[in-house]
Amino acid sequence: KLHAQMASLGFLRFVTGVNANNEQAKFDLPTALYYGQSDKAASIVRDNVTAKAQTVQSAIRVFVAQTIDWAYNDTK
Repeated sequence: KLHAQMASLGFLRFVTGVNANNEQAKFDLPTALYYGQSDKAASIVRDNVTAKAQTVQSAIRVFVAQTIDWAYNDTK
């Protein structure tokens, strides 16, 4: 149910990038970690996520970060 609520806000449970073979790939995120893009302030995104997540569970933690760039490595 949480996944559906987060998806309704445009958040994904995966990121895309280039794998060790230099091929485009999808990388699944750990449980309860989501990725999304927004032009809104982090505090507004946090409040929107909190409101949606609390419809599923009352005791939650929400951490929102704004980034300019990111890098990921999966050596599996």
